[in-house]
Amino acid sequence: MSVYEDLIALQGKDDAKGICRYGLVVLNTPLGPLLPFLKNIWKRCSENGITICADGGANRLHDALEEYERELYIPDLICGDLDSARDEVLQYYKSKGSQIVCLEDQSYTDFTKAVMYLHKQEKGTHLKLTGLIAFNAFMGRIDQIFGCLNSLYEAAKYTNPSLPVYLMTEESLTWLLLPGEHVISTTSGVEEGHCGLIPLGEPVSSVTTTGLVWNLNSDRLSFGHLISVCNLLDHTADKVTVVTSHPLIWTMEHNLNILLISQQI
Repeated sequence: MSVYEDLIALQGKDDAKGICRYGLVVLNTPLGPLLPFLKNIWKRCSENGITICADGGANRLHDALEEYERELYIPDLICGDLDSARDEVLQYYKSKGSQIVCLEDQSYTDFTKAVMYLHKQEKGTHLKLTGLIAFNAFMGRIDQIFGCLNSLYEAAKYTNPSLPVYLMTEESLTWLLLPGEHVISTTSGVEEGHCGLIPLGEPVSSVTTTGLVWNLNSDRLSFGHLISVCNLLDHTADKVTVVTSHPLIWTMEHNLNILLISQQI
């Protein structure tokens, strides 16, 4: 059984010692309103986790920051085929200590390559992550968005099953539920109402839930049939449970303003 308390954890309340063991991945999309959140969580993740820019994500991070503050946000790793990251940006971060790794395999997105490389580095080291968060995955072209969703499935092949990979936007947090039972805490105060269960890639023969306004009971989900979108959290419950027969995308709405405020408490 997998238990998720990640909106609580993102407020800086990761474990009993207050350690935030997340990896951060900056993708090649505008950071926009997520920048203040990224700044708030960066130091803790850099100290106890890892910070990564996937290729052109280095440009996005560099250009989003004022010159005086850039040295405060130096990624541990920049990787990908490096066809998007500008030379002057790579040189700047290299001079500040970032590791630059060119991964030329065109069969994978830069996001997937970052996850694969991280998995190799994690083996045999002290780095034990709680989760991996990719920023602003759902912007840009629709093929890029599907590429990010596919990276969740690819990541499941290369990472520990207990290491969730999250796609974070201004409005939602999305991740892949593997076959089995999952418990998702909804007590952080950051959750908004909407959520969804999306059978991307293959039909899901059986899904059972609790904690939703419209629960599923051994229902079959598939495109062209039933998918659970625009569902709502039942705010009389303190958690959502999902039992799924096949991999299933879970997405839930959050309030970024409340999340930012709660980080300061």
